[in-house]
Amino acid sequence: MERRSKASVKLAFLLAAVLILLCGALLGCNRDEPRAKPSAVPASAVWAGGPDGGAYIDCGPSQKGEPNACTVYHDGTGEVWGSGRFVLPGQRGASAAQLKYSGADGVSIFLRGDLMLSPAQTPRPASVPESAQLAENGVYVDCHPGRPDLYQCALFLAADGRKVASAAYRCNPSLAPCTGHLQPKIAERDTIYLQNAGALDAINDRP
Repeated sequence: MERRSKASVKLAFLLAAVLILLCGALLGCNRDEPRAKPSAVPASAVWAGGPDGGAYIDCGPSQKGEPNACTVYHDGTGEVWGSGRFVLPGQRGASAAQLKYSGADGVSIFLRGDLMLSPAQTPRPASVPESAQLAENGVYVDCHPGRPDLYQCALFLAADGRKVASAAYRCNPSLAPCTGHLQPKIAERDTIYLQNAGALDAINDRP
């Protein structure tokens, strides 16, 4: 009776191990990477992270040591976490062979082989209007007033000047008023948060 009980326990453990392997290999259980990439994230962006979360990272390779143009996206919403130019220690950009991502922390981008890309001075891209203001997450915001509390705004990536949104926005009436020269703090496609604790909310479809 005791031998039969031990055999049953061993069989149960064996079956559990097989199920775990099948779950991981065939069903994709315990996946860290999201099953679907948000539509706002470009196809060239690669997910990197671990059990505690991750991000989509999109860096252009350095050809002659120039800084990498990189944008990091939230893996759930597709919003921009950071955008600009990045360099390895020694102020050189990473080559295509070195751009093997292991994660990002909102400031730096980590590469395999214990390499790290850190933010570098990022000039305003030529495609970004001079009137645009840079938000803390590396997005340029160019807003122009229309009717009272309405603004037409365009958002551009600091990394390469690509336009990521163009829409009409309304000042959120429950927050600080949107008056004078708007100063963006964090710019997302749905909401532009301002330095004065106000916010602009998108009111129409975005491209």
